[in-house]
Amino acid sequence: MLIPIVIYFLIKKVPGKYLHGYEAVYQFEKEHEKKEEEGVGMLAGLSMLVKQPYVFGIFGMLFFYEMINTILGYHRLGVIESASSSVSDFSFRLFEQAFILHLIGFFISLIGTRTLLRLVGEEVCLLLIPLVTGGLLWYFILSSNIIVYVLVKSFNYAFAQPVRESLYIPTVKEIKFKSKSWIDAFGAKLARGSGSGINMVTTFMGSAAVLSGGLFGSIIILWTLTAFLLGRRYTKAITNNEVIGQVD
Repeated sequence: MLIPIVIYFLIKKVPGKYLHGYEAVYQFEKEHEKKEEEGVGMLAGLSMLVKQPYVFGIFGMLFFYEMINTILGYHRLGVIESASSSVSDFSFRLFEQAFILHLIGFFISLIGTRTLLRLVGEEVCLLLIPLVTGGLLWYFILSSNIIVYVLVKSFNYAFAQPVRESLYIPTVKEIKFKSKSWIDAFGAKLARGSGSGINMVTTFMGSAAVLSGGLFGSIIILWTLTAFLLGRRYTKAITNNEVIGQVD
C-alpha cells in the first residue's frame, strides 16, 4: 500500500527534471518517441544483444556467474550430503545456509554496495566481481568449505547484481527492456544448463575437482576481461554523455 503513495508523492512533489535519470538517454528517447522503430517485435531485444558488444558483455557477466553458481552448487550438495547423518539434518543444513546467505547479503547491501560504488566507481566495482569470486573459488578448491557457496551467493545478491543492473543506465529502452528480458530469462537458463552439463561430464570422468578447477580458472579470466572492457565502455559513455544502442 505504501508504494503507490510514495510514487504519487514523487510525481506531485518532485520536479520532472529530477526523475529523468540519465539525461542523455532521456533526451534521445524524447526526440525519437514519435518515430516508428523498425525492430519492435519479440526478436528486437535479441537483435540488440547480438549487434551491440556492450549488451553482449552484460550477458557475459550474468552467464559466467550463473555457470559458476551451478557448478559450485552441485559440489556443495555433495559436501553437505556426506556430512549429514539424515534427511532432516541435510534439510536443516540447507535452510541454515539460506538464512546465513540472506543475512550476509543484507549487511553487504546495507554498508558495502553504495559505499564502494561511490568511492571507487563502476569500473573498479565491475572488476571486483570476478576477482572476489575467483578468490573464493580458489579457497573452495583447496578446502571444500561450503561457506564459499554462501559467500559467493551473498556477494552476487547484494553487490554484483546491483552493479550489473547499473550498466543499463546509458542504454536505450530497447536494451533496458527487450534485451534485458532475453538476458535475464534465456541467458540465465542457458548458463545453468551449461553448468549442469559440465557437472555431468566431470562426474562421469571421475576427476571433478581437477576439471572444475581448470574450468573455474578459465571462466574467471574471461569474466575479468569482460568486466574490464565493460567498465571502460561504461565510463566512456558516461563521461562523453553517450547513449549506447542509438541508431543514427
